[in-house]
Amino acid sequence: MPRSDYDSDSDSDSEEIRMCGTKDHDIDQIVTGGRSLGVEGSGRGAYKGRGLKWKVGQTIYIKFMEGPSAFYPKVEKLARTWENYANIKFKFVTKGYSDIRIGFDPKKGWFSEIGTLALNISSKDVTMNLVMAHGDAQLVQTNVLHEFGHALGLMHEHQSPASPIRWNEKKLIREYTKIYGWKEKDVRDGIIRKVNSTNYSKFDPKSIMLYEFDKRWTKDGRGTTSATKLSKMDKEFIGEMYPFPESDSDSD
Repeated sequence: MPRSDYDSDSDSDSEEIRMCGTKDHDIDQIVTGGRSLGVEGSGRGAYKGRGLKWKVGQTIYIKFMEGPSAFYPKVEKLARTWENYANIKFKFVTKGYSDIRIGFDPKKGWFSEIGTLALNISSKDVTMNLVMAHGDAQLVQTNVLHEFGHALGLMHEHQSPASPIRWNEKKLIREYTKIYGWKEKDVRDGIIRKVNSTNYSKFDPKSIMLYEFDKRWTKDGRGTTSATKLSKMDKEFIGEMYPFPESDSDSD
């Protein structure tokens, strides 16, 4: 896996962006709810939101709403990675009630509602969208893990109060508005502005929740890279959010 400039001296020369921003929500609302919008961006970082957690030990019902059925087992297998480290269960259903509903519309990009905010969405609408058609297995793995991190209540690390990233705001806004069609407010709210919260860990440059940002968008020329698997801190962090019961042997 490529190493971030924040844990090595390597450079980030990526031109591709697989960005998950916020959609239709102000940044202050992220601490209580918000949508993670995917526009083929890049980067990851794990940071908890308040009031968005599912109940510890809860079974979360998930339904595929559309898209080729060949995608379903791939997504399910990747999603279940989180079950190894979080005391929650995913139950994939074909009918009836669902907490999370997944679509595969390539025009909508990657996005997920954050945590239990999915419960506020109409049962007729998707709460997560995944783009699978490009055939890049690593990209799919990265983004499926990332979006399910959001679905469990994790935020972007670049917006954590602990983030050391020093943005070249003028260049970042210019390129995002011109090249990617974002509004300046979306860039500020979805990338630059940090979330006001006391519930966060130290910055994790290897997190599945941190996007890849090119070095040209920062003042010190340090970029970030995206991960393809959960980092050690991701595993510890989600385990704190959804702790498993202590084993009987621990009480002996």
